[in-house]
Amino acid sequence: MSKKCSICESEIKGFGNNPQPIIKDNKKLTVNDRCCDDCNLSIVLPARYAVSENVFAQKMVNVLTSGKRINEVSSKTLNQRG
Repeated sequence: MSKKCSICESEIKGFGNNPQPIIKDNKKLTVNDRCCDDCNLSIVLPARYAVSENVFAQKMVNVLTSGKRINEVSSKTLNQRG
C-alpha cells in the first residue's frame, strides 16, 4: 500500500518524514502523519527553523525587558527550549 504525503498528497517513497509543525486544513499534522522528502525540505524544515528562531527571539525580548544586562544571562538560559 502506498503512502501519501499529508501536505501535497503525492506518493511517498520510503518511510516519509514527520510533518510537524505544519497545519493543513486547520488540522495540526502529527508524528503519525507523513510527508514526502520534497515537502520536508521545502516546507517542514523551514517552518521548524522559523519556530525555533521565534522562541529564541521571544527569550531575548524577555531578557531585554527584564532589566538584566545581556552578560548577566547565561547562554544556557537563552538556548533552553520552550
